[in-house]
Amino acid sequence: MKLWNTTAAILIVAFFISCDQKVEEKETTTNNLEETIRETNEIRYQAWNTGNPDLMEAQLSDDFVRYANGDIEFEGKSGYTNLMNMYLTGFPDLHFEYELVAVKNNKSFTKWTATGTNAGMFNGAPATGNQIMVHGFSVITYNDEGKIIKEEAYMDNLKAYTSIGYSLAPPNVD
Repeated sequence: MKLWNTTAAILIVAFFISCDQKVEEKETTTNNLEETIRETNEIRYQAWNTGNPDLMEAQLSDDFVRYANGDIEFEGKSGYTNLMNMYLTGFPDLHFEYELVAVKNNKSFTKWTATGTNAGMFNGAPATGNQIMVHGFSVITYNDEGKIIKEEAYMDNLKAYTSIGYSLAPPNVD
């Protein structure tokens, strides 16, 4: 009976040590991924603020998907390059301020403000010279290598478009 108690005690201690090591390994892996995500975010911010779509593309996974205000906007890296080129053509001085950044597991959460002057063609319309200030929020999901697999961006498009001269007409109900 004493041998049985000693064996049981050894097994219980071994079990708890093993569980503790697995928790520490998971925490280390999570902390490493979160640090990688922070670094990727800094590069993403730099890509937008220096107008460098190639730098952004390097941060995206091959199966990247972007959602805007809840709807799929595009899939793939080339879609992001096109998006950046459209905004950077219309607003050559486009600048993002990142006001709140939080990282949890494989996601980052960012509150941002974009400012710029409509000095070029934007969405097929000529430059107005008007300034924009748009507030938004992005939820970014990363794979295990720290590459971006999904962006969910939320912003007030109506404010952005009216600030550069678009107007919203009431519907024609005739």
